[in-house]
Amino acid sequence: MSEVVFGEEIRRLRLAKGWSQERLAEGICSPSTLSRIENGCQVPSRRVFRLLMEHLEGPGIFSYAYFLGTEESKREELQKDLLEAMENWEVDRVKDLLWELEQVMDYDNPKLFQFFEMSKQVCFQMCGAQPEGYAMKCFQILQIGRPNWNVGGDSEWKAMPVGMRYGRCDMVKSDYVEFWVLNNLAVGFMWQEEYEQAYSILAFLYGQLGDEEILRKRNWKMRGILSGNMALCLLHMNRPQDAREYLRRACIQVRREGGISLFIHLLHIKMDVSVALEDNESYYREQLLLSTLEQMLPQRYQKELFWSNKQWERKEFLIL
Repeated sequence: MSEVVFGEEIRRLRLAKGWSQERLAEGICSPSTLSRIENGCQVPSRRVFRLLMEHLEGPGIFSYAYFLGTEESKREELQKDLLEAMENWEVDRVKDLLWELEQVMDYDNPKLFQFFEMSKQVCFQMCGAQPEGYAMKCFQILQIGRPNWNVGGDSEWKAMPVGMRYGRCDMVKSDYVEFWVLNNLAVGFMWQEEYEQAYSILAFLYGQLGDEEILRKRNWKMRGILSGNMALCLLHMNRPQDAREYLRRACIQVRREGGISLFIHLLHIKMDVSVALEDNESYYREQLLLSTLEQMLPQRYQKELFWSNKQWERKEFLIL
């Protein structure tokens, strides 16, 4: 069924009760989000849909899967598979999944379109594309869901004052996809050696880590990845002591939750920070730990270690 059916049913039940959008949305989502759902511009999360239906005391026969239908379910599965393939650096699989997603694309769904375009850009980087222009591409992908950001071509982008270019990023608090795109935008700025701009975005994202509505179950991994990018950015800004603090937080989280390739990635950054601080004792301790991990890892982790080292060629974390 089409996505607008979500909104049609919610609006029908709301009007039957004589409620305003503000009353129904209270404690669940913003009225503007509910308006987008009812107009078919946004698909509600399972949590939001469940809360809305509970509040409306709906008949209960309309499950989330009923509205999504088989095609939308396939899109959801392809998105999950794509993220996994990109995280594992499986280039050929990423290409195949992008082709499959393109066959069932719904270009009227801005979130899906953003995800698709961002995945393509990451794939290009995995295939060895040059990083020039990556930040501009990320900003254009943000505009898919923010059409009022009418930034023109590359020359206009570069001519805009820094405050106008980056000060508006605090508007982006809506969902996981934009969170992911903003992280990659910050990486693009680091590739352009615009570290102050990258830092402002990463700091903003880090401040949202407590928002479970945005981050869902990937909170711990996002914290590790953002901390790694923040540490790299601070290292480039000649602030190695601050970088070490972010790495300390990230390593605590990763040790608690698991993730060997992410831990190894962070360990590489810690070694660079130790060099910058002229802390030879820490450097050799981290080097020994890395060497020990490489020797003791079970066979099933060797592939993960291989891709972690490959990703380290660029250092920054693209995937969230």
